[in-house]
Amino acid sequence: MWTAPKTSDIESAANREIVDPTVRDAVRRLWIGLGRPEDRDVAAAFIERAHEEGLWVACDCRGEEQPPAFPLMAPAYLRGHGTYYLRRLFGETRPLHAKSCPFYGEPALGHDAVVERAAPARPDGYFLLDRYLIGAPVSRSQTPGGPSGRTRGAPTTNSPSMLRRQFWRLIEQARLNRIRPPVRGQRPSYRLEYASLKDAAEALLVDEGTPLARVFETVPTAIERRSIYAKIREAAKDADEDAPLQGYVCFYAGRVSEKAIIGTFAETPFEITPTYGVDVGGGEGPYLVLVLIGPTKSGDLQPLKAVAQPVLNGRRFFPVFDAGERARIDALIGKQFAVAKANPNLKLSFERPLFGDDQEHVPGALIALLTSMETGAIYDLDLTAARMLDQAPESLASDVTEWALSCE
Repeated sequence: MWTAPKTSDIESAANREIVDPTVRDAVRRLWIGLGRPEDRDVAAAFIERAHEEGLWVACDCRGEEQPPAFPLMAPAYLRGHGTYYLRRLFGETRPLHAKSCPFYGEPALGHDAVVERAAPARPDGYFLLDRYLIGAPVSRSQTPGGPSGRTRGAPTTNSPSMLRRQFWRLIEQARLNRIRPPVRGQRPSYRLEYASLKDAAEALLVDEGTPLARVFETVPTAIERRSIYAKIREAAKDADEDAPLQGYVCFYAGRVSEKAIIGTFAETPFEITPTYGVDVGGGEGPYLVLVLIGPTKSGDLQPLKAVAQPVLNGRRFFPVFDAGERARIDALIGKQFAVAKANPNLKLSFERPLFGDDQEHVPGALIALLTSMETGAIYDLDLTAARMLDQAPESLASDVTEWALSCE
């Protein structure tokens, strides 16, 4: 790996500066999700310097080829996200990384992110709920509230419940809080959303050596037919004696109350009534629901508690916080192809960070993210902080399109 000024002849050896192997290895480990705590600072310092000095980052994974081919990456830093990026450059004349190269595949954090600031409200460690929290009272106010009308830095009156925060953690791990640039021939689908949830469950642990995926289902009938109970008991055989006997079922539902989850699966209606009720997020359905399965006092496994997060629709499990948002987000999605048609090098996407702090952004903010595939430049616009979400859907979409096309 080496760097070179963007204004220079990239292939000229005289313009190259070899990246220290310690730095190179730190960046590679973070890219594939095996980074050490000290790697974050090393990688962040490297990307910040490359960004400030206007340098390309080149990979030598195909250096043996003749003529030489050097896949390029552009460093970037988004202050609103607190995220450092290495943006891989794509184009008809740009070589791809070798299949054996760590940078060939998607990065562990998604969107070519290498280092993300840790949000203080995001749970870490094992994906579980302490016993004393399971029966804690829930409140409809335990959500970020509607992005419209909220001001940056305004504190929330109630902290989201631990189960809700774990649910948001799963949603972010599955990247469901991101609306990616459209790809012709690919349509959003509930199958893809469930596949993303299952992939995310593989990356989270419920205890040492036990991935969440082992005690995780995505169909509501897993409770009635007791398949999730069997998974939990099977996993418990290999777990530590003190490990909580817990599992989760995550699925789409049309109707939710503070007592029950009601819906239809494979044309068969279902109703699930967790012992300690449902933590219902602000906004109307449809919902994505996470049900915690655990033992009662007698030791029998039952649905103990659930949390419901309103989502855009049945094809996109993108979190929303008030019913009026859906029309605005649909209008924004409709402009993604318009931006790409006007400038094929531009890719417009949207993100919703679900965790944050009072100094940076209100949880639930909606951010437009624009990437130039030719130069690697990344631009972001916090629609919540700019109070643009107060506009009518078409007016909002037009303003975001104008912003996107003015960035290049």
